[in-house]
Amino acid sequence: MITIELPRDLDRIVKERVPSGRYADEGEVLPDALRRLYGGEAAALADGLADLAAGRSLPLTVRDIIDQIDAEEARARMASRRRRKSRSSASAASQ
Repeated sequence: MITIELPRDLDRIVKERVPSGRYADEGEVLPDALRRLYGGEAAALADGLADLAAGRSLPLTVRDIIDQIDAEEARARMASRRRRKSRSSASAASQ
């Protein structure tokens, strides 16, 4: 069992899900969310493999793949900065 502390906005979302009746308690929400995330990634991979098998793909060079990874990492860094900025703004507003 892992114990985690969620940011307020995510904690609120978890707490809102239990009264809906879909979950017996808060501890069921996160595992379900992770299963759904993994399922979505697995489905996307399966779709990609089907496209490859059907010949619906574009040739990629190593440089294309590196560029895509760089772009994804840049988006992740920007999202992380926005979350930190949002948390620090919320923290400053509450003081």
